[in-house]
Amino acid sequence: MSPARTPGGFQQQTFTTEGIAFIGRYRGVFITSTGETFADISPQLTPSTWAQAGADNDVGIGDLGYEGDLLFAPHGLVFDFRTKSWFTSSFLTAGSGSFRTTVDHNTKHLLTALADKNPTLYLFGLEESSLDRCESYKWKSAPLRRPDGRQVEVREVQVYARGYHADSTVTVKVGAKTKTLTVGAAKQMLSFLSKERGEVLDVEVDTASNSSGVEAPSIEVVRIGFGPGHQIY
Repeated sequence: MSPARTPGGFQQQTFTTEGIAFIGRYRGVFITSTGETFADISPQLTPSTWAQAGADNDVGIGDLGYEGDLLFAPHGLVFDFRTKSWFTSSFLTAGSGSFRTTVDHNTKHLLTALADKNPTLYLFGLEESSLDRCESYKWKSAPLRRPDGRQVEVREVQVYARGYHADSTVTVKVGAKTKTLTVGAAKQMLSFLSKERGEVLDVEVDTASNSSGVEAPSIEVVRIGFGPGHQIY
């Protein structure tokens, strides 16, 4: 394999439908199908996330596990190949962050052991039909800034969402402003107006079905409308 990208520390790599996935120490998660070219699938995550665990490097960097469309990584991080995005598993964020894993592709089960003393074992069933949908979740943008030296001014956030319960809601937070609108059991575009300014701002979208056992609203598109702010320097 080309030395341009090398696995860091002891780890178990894994095969995916797009190639071999591995962790580059202090760099990120990479996929290669040739050993010569590499795709970084974690540029939105801090490189220090992929540090070596253990004072004497005895724990290692952690393993990767793949089944279906999901790639499991240390620190509870999971990459969805369909959406090309990361989310976290609350079960796997405990302990040291690293874990050992094995996958049974026949039964579509992933077995993980947190890299701790007296580790806890978790068995994930990864068949789509067996997965429970979350009643709530949140999405947060990267920090937003203008390249021309002016403040960012967010004037409107549009969220295209589909709800599955009459009480389903979407909440948008921009700076100090928070607004909640009801989606209901329907598909619609929600408009959140604001006039928040700052050198750097981010947008957070929280969804909730507000009903036990009902899936949170699905989000198709988030559009952020900007206006010019004051000159910073």
